[in-house]
Amino acid sequence: MAGGGDSGSEYEVNINLTAMLDVLTNLLFFLMFGLAAQQSAIELEGGVRLPVSSAELPPKHNTTVVVGERELRIEKEVIATVTGGRLPGNSTSRIESLYRRLVTLRGKRIAASGPKDAEEDTLLVLCDKTTPYALVRRVLVTSAEAGYPKFRMGVLMQ
Repeated sequence: MAGGGDSGSEYEVNINLTAMLDVLTNLLFFLMFGLAAQQSAIELEGGVRLPVSSAELPPKHNTTVVVGERELRIEKEVIATVTGGRLPGNSTSRIESLYRRLVTLRGKRIAASGPKDAEEDTLLVLCDKTTPYALVRRVLVTSAEAGYPKFRMGVLMQ
C-alpha cells in the first residue's frame, strides 16, 4: 500500500542539534534584551549616587527632579544651588524657584493633553543618598503645592 501503513522497514530520523541550539540561543538573547529594554535609563548628573532597591516594577517616565550634593535640577535644568545639604537664602518650607518651574511644566502639560492626564502626573525624585531628609521633605512639599502630590523615589536596581 503506497503512502501509508508499516512496510516493515525502519527509518532512522536524524535531528540536527546544532540548528536547534542556534534557535534556542537566539531566543534566549532576544528575551534577555527585551527584559533589559524595560528598565528606564536615567542620566545622573551632578554626582548623584542613588540608594539600592530590590523592587521589580520598572519606573514610568515622568517629570524628573534631581537633588544632588551641589544642585537642584528639573529635567537637566539647574533650579538652585545646594550647599551643605541646604538651599542658601531660602528659609521657608516652599522652594520658590522649584515651585515656579513645576507650575510652568504642569500648565504646559494641561494645555497639551488636558486636565484628565495631568491628574495622573507623578514626579520622579532622584536624591543623592547623603541628602538630608529636611531638604527632601522641602522638595516634596513644594512639589505637592505645585500640583504634583504623587511622587516616586528613584533607586538603583540590585
